[in-house]
Amino acid sequence: MSDTYLIVPRMRIQSANIQSTGWLLGGAPVVAAVLFAHALGRKHNFTVDGVVLIHHGRQLLGEEVNKVFHPQQRRAAAYTFTNDPKRDYSSKNQQALSLQPTATGHLDITLVLSITGSCSVEDVSETISTMKFAGGSITSVGKISTEDPSEMSLTDICYEVRQKHGGGFVVTERKDLLVVKAGASEGLVGQMRDALGTPKEGNTWIAPACLGYAFLSEATSRPGAREGYAHAVAEPLVGMIQYVSLRSPALEKQPFFLWSARWVRSDVFVVTQAVDDASL
Repeated sequence: MSDTYLIVPRMRIQSANIQSTGWLLGGAPVVAAVLFAHALGRKHNFTVDGVVLIHHGRQLLGEEVNKVFHPQQRRAAAYTFTNDPKRDYSSKNQQALSLQPTATGHLDITLVLSITGSCSVEDVSETISTMKFAGGSITSVGKISTEDPSEMSLTDICYEVRQKHGGGFVVTERKDLLVVKAGASEGLVGQMRDALGTPKEGNTWIAPACLGYAFLSEATSRPGAREGYAHAVAEPLVGMIQYVSLRSPALEKQPFFLWSARWVRSDVFVVTQAVDDASL
């Protein structure tokens, strides 16, 4: 059993990456939340057993024209592997840097970390102020606190977050929607399409999110890799999640809240609320 629940409320992130895959914008930042918690644990020598992600709000940076969202684009050096300096500039205007494909947004979330070990709330607060989340800058955080798991359940903490910090939605896993039903004419793709945006009872709805990565190449030493770690080309794995309102009676029926990371195989990394690998 974990020693402590560490509550990081109303963390506001500026210009976070919202492009989870080549075709998915704005999926819940589950992978970012789990890896952010892992990095925080490494800095303060505690183990993170799982993370609750509560979504309060999101502001996409861009504009919508005829119901189609167009994200803001930025000009920057392309950092291409070439000695030709012209490759970093627009093909139409040699005085302007090229546009870089990107999609960003401001996030407003609460994290609840289930940790083993001890931590100082003051030290954690100071560290978070220097960190990034999904590539975005953390501009403000509510008052960080801890709770004893023997005295408060995760459901109780979610209700407390609602009372102190306003409404929001707990992000939960719905991998059951990705089991192909017998006789389905369009298979998995059709099931995903039919489930997207579907409202459920109790003010909840279904959406896709990036929940892991699978290697497309061997992990090996490559020039420019971060901190010299082995580097591999990978593709994102998209799963289904459900937003459950903090005001919904359905919150009482949630069997799992905590997201955690694991290697299903040596080349497949996922974040999941499953209790064991056999359920993936």
